[in-house]
Amino acid sequence: MFTHQLREFYVYVHRHAKTGAIFYVGKGWGSRGRDFRNRIPRWYKFCGATTPIVQIVDHSMSEPEALQLEAALISFIMATGGSLANVALAKAPPPPKPKVVRVIRKPTIRCIDHGIDFFDFEEVSIWLMMALQEPISEDALNQALADGRRRAAGLRWKRIAHIA
Repeated sequence: MFTHQLREFYVYVHRHAKTGAIFYVGKGWGSRGRDFRNRIPRWYKFCGATTPIVQIVDHSMSEPEALQLEAALISFIMATGGSLANVALAKAPPPPKPKVVRVIRKPTIRCIDHGIDFFDFEEVSIWLMMALQEPISEDALNQALADGRRRAAGLRWKRIAHIA
């Protein structure tokens, strides 16, 4: 029910075993980066008869973060003259050189009783349902964070700027 909701995604590249050239950029979870079955036909043409080298670029990401980094890497490789199996050949001019920016999210909510930090209400909600089978509304959590008691779902909560 809550599969792949948290920070289980990663971005990977496949490199040609002989040349070391990157020929595929992807995002996945689980064993997707090491699974060489069910790839597009261009992937097999780029790979040839060799087993590619798999390199994890970044891990423990949310799906939107992984998609953003994957797109930035593809744009960068294509803008610098690279050729990728997952980009169709086109006669369009190469895209402008992107600014690769890594956004580092910092936790904003802490459960004082359990010492766990969360990035947003969605993570709090999922944790409460999975760990304690206790539902909570966003309004209830915001009220707990706003008033002096700071209690919701029987637990104490605190808004934090970041972890040092």
